[in-house]
Amino acid sequence: MDETSVKARMRCREIMTSSVKTATRDMTLQDVAALMRDGDVGAMPVVEDGKLVGIVTDRDIVVRSIAAGHGADSSVGKAMTSEIFSVKPDDFVFEAIRLMGDKQIRRVPVVNDDGELAGIIAMADTIKASAPAALDVRRGHRERRHRQRPRHAPQRLRVVEREVARAGGAARN
Repeated sequence: MDETSVKARMRCREIMTSSVKTATRDMTLQDVAALMRDGDVGAMPVVEDGKLVGIVTDRDIVVRSIAAGHGADSSVGKAMTSEIFSVKPDDFVFEAIRLMGDKQIRRVPVVNDDGELAGIIAMADTIKASAPAALDVRRGHRERRHRQRPRHAPQRLRVVEREVARAGGAARN
C-alpha cells in the first residue's frame, strides 16, 4: 500500500487532540472565555460526570448570550450547543471531514463507546493530516505531466498547494 493510501485510511485517534480542556454547565461564560483565551481555542467541550453533554464555542458565547443580553456571569449551560455531532476514535478521518462538511462545523468531538470525551478534531488537524498526501499527489502528477506536456501545471493542483501553504506549510516540514 502506498503512502497516499495509508494517509487516506488514518483513524481519528491518530490526529485528534487528546489533552482537551473541558467546561461544565455551571461555569460562567467569563470563566470559559478566559480558558479559551489562555488555551488559544475556539471551542470547549462541556462534560458532566465524565460524559460529553455539549460544546460551547466563542461564537455561542457572543451570539447566544452576550447579544441576547445575558451577562458574562451567565452559565455555560445557557449558551452551549447540546446537539452533538461526534466520531469515535477508530473512525476514519474522512468520516470526521464528511461530518464537518455536512453539518457545517469546524470541530468534532471524539467520543468513546461509553460517551466519554477522548479528544477533539479541528478542521486544521484534518488539513495537517491530509496536506502531505496532497503534495504527494501533486508531485506525482507533475512528474507525469512533465513527461507528457512540460508546459503547464494544472490549476487545481496549484490551488491545493496554496491551501497547504496557508495552513502553515505543515506538509513541507
